[in-house]
Order: sequence, then structure tokens, then C-alpha cells
Amino acid sequence: MKMCEEMTKLRQTLTDKGIEWIDKSTIKIADEIQKLMEIMPDVNVDYLDTSMYRTHFDYKGTRWSVINGYGSYGGYDPIDGKNEGLLELLIDGTEGNEPIGNLTADDILNYMETYK
Repeated sequence: MKMCEEMTKLRQTLTDKGIEWIDKSTIKIADEIQKLMEIMPDVNVDYLDTSMYRTHFDYKGTRWSVINGYGSYGGYDPIDGKNEGLLELLIDGTEGNEPIGNLTADDILNYMETYK
């Protein structure tokens, strides 16, 4: 699985704005997937790539986490085998601390502009 365009756009915009971000991704490499396929030959290879792209950054004293990958809202759906290419956002300390999914990079930047 490769990084979606929205994550690439978000990272570039954060860099352009001087906001330091950290790559906390966990990527399954081809060798790992191949080993899993040898153990489970009848399993669809799409189910074995559990990669998750993660971008963490601090903004206005709060930790923001943006993800796209296996099972994320707007990310890779192992049932239909498609990645919608959208992002999921979690802002630490928000009420209920629930993620917001199916976002574009622009959606996240708009959240940042209106964040307390």
C-alpha cells in the first residue's frame, strides 16, 4: 500500500506552514507479506497488508493524529479491497476523543483554522 495523495498533501502543507510533524507509520514490507502468504496461502493478499500511514503533530498545545490505512475511516477497506484515499483525524483532548473520518487534507486544515 502506498501513501494516499491526501496524506502527502497534508504533510507538505504542514511543512510549508512551519508545523513540525512526525511520521509514525507502520508499513508492511513485501517480504513480510510474502512470509504471511507462505503461512496462509489461501488468504487474499489484500487482507495481509495492514499498513497504516500516521502523521502526528502538535498544534495550539494539542496533539493531532492523522491516519490512512487498513481499517481507517476513509482508508483501506479489507472487505472491498479499496482505499478511498481519505484521512481520519483524532485530536487529543476533544470531547469524547472520537476520530473524525473521511476527510481531505483541506478539511483538516479547516479544522486547524477554527480550533480554539
